[in-house]
Amino acid sequence: MARTPGALNADHDEKRQEMAEAIARTLISTGWEESSLRGLSRATGLSVNNLRHYFGDRDGAIVAAMAVIESWGAPHMAAALSLVERPPGEGLRLFFRQLAGAWTPHSLQASHGGGLAAGLGSETLGPAYVDHVLEPTLQLIEALLTRWIARGALQAGDARVMALSLSAPVILALLHQRDLHGRRCRPLDVDAFIDAHVDGWLTGYGPTSPRKG
Repeated sequence: MARTPGALNADHDEKRQEMAEAIARTLISTGWEESSLRGLSRATGLSVNNLRHYFGDRDGAIVAAMAVIESWGAPHMAAALSLVERPPGEGLRLFFRQLAGAWTPHSLQASHGGGLAAGLGSETLGPAYVDHVLEPTLQLIEALLTRWIARGALQAGDARVMALSLSAPVILALLHQRDLHGRRCRPLDVDAFIDAHVDGWLTGYGPTSPRKG
């Protein structure tokens, strides 16, 4: 039976997912410099016509790849929730040390640094980076803080505001040192920074802090 004009092939979604995974692997392994449609075609071996057919344009292809990157990180995010069994200071220091350890050219540095660079100024890729890369990290921290608050291990407060104030300095430090190569001109001991930052943050939000929730 002939396919109805305009109808999708039965395996359209499966092929699209396979292509999105190939694009995501390319962005993680070789960087975002060749993220034009033709650059992605060269790097993945997928034709420009196929990329256009399945994703519409370059932005559509990268948005799909960001969704894949989010799915790859989901098991690690779920595992990190076990840190709530530790005291907040210990759990947060361990979380951020793990984040820093994974912030390498072929892992989080590629997804965060490359995704941020692609998303700045883009009404399509900016929200995609926030939804698929940045927010999962922030929401994980929110979830940890919410559970510690419920146990009385932290003072009550807006968990989203708390998560932003806690994570932003660490993410900025990693972007500064790794993605922007700030370690060449202003090197920073990231582990020591994490320890000092978490300790300072806890003076404001720890259970014995004078700050009122």
